[in-house]
Amino acid sequence: MQRKSLGKAMCYLVAVCALISALAMVGCGGGGGDEGGTPVTSGETISSVNSGPVGLGASNVQALVNQPIPFQNGSIFDPSLGNNQATQNFTSTATSSLTSGGSTSSANTTFGSCTFTFTQGPLAGKSITFTTCTIQITGSNVTVGGGAVNGTLTLTLSGPFGSSTSVAITVQISILADGSLLVNGTSTGIKISSTGSPITTGTTGTGGQ
Repeated sequence: MQRKSLGKAMCYLVAVCALISALAMVGCGGGGGDEGGTPVTSGETISSVNSGPVGLGASNVQALVNQPIPFQNGSIFDPSLGNNQATQNFTSTATSSLTSGGSTSSANTTFGSCTFTFTQGPLAGKSITFTTCTIQITGSNVTVGGGAVNGTLTLTLSGPFGSSTSVAITVQISILADGSLLVNGTSTGIKISSTGSPITTGTTGTGGQ
C-alpha cells in the first residue's frame, strides 16, 4: 500500500516537472515579437514597408523638421482656434510653429509625451500635452540601398481637446544597406527587416522617448 502511494506520488511529481518545463519553454519563446527579424540585404526590394506606430521623440523627430502638417480642425491644439485648419510644423528638434487664420504661434517642444509650450503669437503662455503622439511610415517597393520612393507618414495626436486625430503626408522614403529607414533623406532611428516591419519591436502608442 505504501509502495503504491509512493509510486502515485512519483507520477504526480513527474507530471508537475513536465508542466513546469513546458511553461518555461513558452516563457523563453514568447515576448520577442518582431525583435531580431531577418536583416535586409542590399539590393533587395521590400514590397511593403510599415513601421507601425512609433512614439515621436528626440531620436526621430528630425524626420519631421520643416514638414508642414495640416490639421483640418485646429481646436485639437486649443479651443480658441475653432474648427479652422491649423498647420503644425517642427522648425527644429526642440521648437515648432502652429499657423491658423493667418497668425502663427511659436512653441518649445519637449518629449515624453509631446508637449508644446507656446512662447509667441496668439497662443503665447499656453501649453498642451498630447499623451498619444506617434508616427507611422508606410511605402511600397523600396529597394534597399537604392533611391527614395513616395511613401506616407502619418502623425497621430491625442490630447485634452481631441482624440486619435491622424494626418497623413506624402514623403520620400528610402532604406540604407543596414536597414535604416530614412524620410526625406533623414534618419528615423528605425531599422527595417526583410519583411518590411521594424527589426526590433520598440513601438509605443504614447509619446516618444
